[in-house]
Amino acid sequence: VIGTADHETGGRTVEGKPGKWEIKYSTKGHTGADVPVSAWGPGSINFNRALDNTDIPANIGTAMGFSFP
Repeated sequence: VIGTADHETGGRTVEGKPGKWEIKYSTKGHTGADVPVSAWGPGSINFNRALDNTDIPANIGTAMGFSFP
């Protein structure tokens, strides 16, 4: 099982103090911020870290037993 997103939206930040949190957005569109990726199951160790988005399909193939040049 792999969970991730294709982009971050809104540039969300949370400000304030316990009991008085405020959510703010820096944009109404996409941002270049990193998004989390996590996985569970065989080969999941290859996903639970910072990755370039192009590494995800290769890691899926490797987990399925495919080899790449």
